[in-house]
Amino acid sequence: MGSDGQGYSTLVRVPDQLGMPDGMCLGPDGHLWVAHWGGFAVFKWNSETGELLDKIRVNARTSLSVRPGKASRRPKYSVFPIVGKYFI
Repeated sequence: MGSDGQGYSTLVRVPDQLGMPDGMCLGPDGHLWVAHWGGFAVFKWNSETGELLDKIRVNARTSLSVRPGKASRRPKYSVFPIVGKYFI
């Protein structure tokens, strides 16, 4: 149970300037990849400490989703307005 008694706890507190967390997935190394709406990037967060480990800048303000990729250690991601397209 989280420290607030709600059954969960906060792993990462994202600063406003990085955008709003949106789609996310666990990478093959167990860390959390998060697309940040308004952040022009996909971020990799340590799943145990919440530390920012990596950032992939994208030429789109509205990153929506991430998923593990097979050919790379970094996940693929799709961005709006090009829905359904994947970028590496």
